[in-house]
Amino acid sequence: MSGQWHGWRKWIHHVEGMKAVLFLVDLSRYDHDPEESSSNYIEDAIDMFDTVCNTGEFEGLSKIVFFDTDEFADKLTRAPLENYCPDYSGQTYDSVCDYFLNRFLSVNRSEYRSKMDMQQVKFMLSAVQDILLQIYLRELKLIT
Repeated sequence: MSGQWHGWRKWIHHVEGMKAVLFLVDLSRYDHDPEESSSNYIEDAIDMFDTVCNTGEFEGLSKIVFFDTDEFADKLTRAPLENYCPDYSGQTYDSVCDYFLNRFLSVNRSEYRSKMDMQQVKFMLSAVQDILLQIYLRELKLIT
């Protein structure tokens, strides 16, 4: 729902019966200003995800974050993260990934993904499928 997010109350009734929210964050956009906010793209994404995690309309849904990291490593060398996230103080790519993971974990469940690693994508989609299957089986009272 990119670009339509802030009006979610207008469209949420169209997705009745959904079981999960898949939330994609492009980490390489950490230095971009969002369209309608004074914060940066990542802060805006965290705020949106926080709304999804803590708003009654989304209660009971599984929430899963995928981090797109395709251009992220290259960009870090040109635009250091600490210029955009003053509370970050790490030195490595892994510490930056952990920083973002922890920011999203503070509001819910997060996972990394990379378009280039098809095995990882297959694993992630399998995990999402498994989560959705468990939700449906619990709903049908076939498992507890």
